[in-house]
Amino acid sequence: WVAELAAGRHMLRRSVTLVWARLQGYTSGTKEPNTGGEPHAAALARLELLSTSALEGAAAHAALGKVISLLETPPVDGSPSSGEVELWVRTAQEALNLGDITAAELAYRRAQAFHEGGSDAPTPAKARWLALAELVQASAMGQLVAADQPPVLNAQLHAKALSHLARGLELAGGG
Repeated sequence: WVAELAAGRHMLRRSVTLVWARLQGYTSGTKEPNTGGEPHAAALARLELLSTSALEGAAAHAALGKVISLLETPPVDGSPSSGEVELWVRTAQEALNLGDITAAELAYRRAQAFHEGGSDAPTPAKARWLALAELVQASAMGQLVAADQPPVLNAQLHAKALSHLARGLELAGGG
């Protein structure tokens, strides 16, 4: 019904999907929100449940894996690819929240792929998500620093984290 309601209106579809996922999570405690057959809507719904801490432990990790597999499925409705940047960045954030650095790195790389192919400057909305991707990556690098590692490795991780932070700030500033 959302597809019919929001035909051609991607922001409306996104908003309804978010509300519907939250309602299902809060009222029935569902781990598998029913959002229809559109893979990106299902991924967005699961990301919403992850962000509200409605899923924990193994269920949260399973939902994260499902989100990644859903996002690797091309959208069926021809929605703009810039929306995928947001989904991949949100996936990286949730992976980092779950302590899954490998999934966070994968999602970061997928988000960056949308920017690397284009020669034009990203739109302000896309730049915002790319900036957030850099900040998430900087946090992931920071989490890899450990006292039992060689100091040189920790210094390299700190430098890499600062590099991502600087790039994020550059993108957020419009550059």
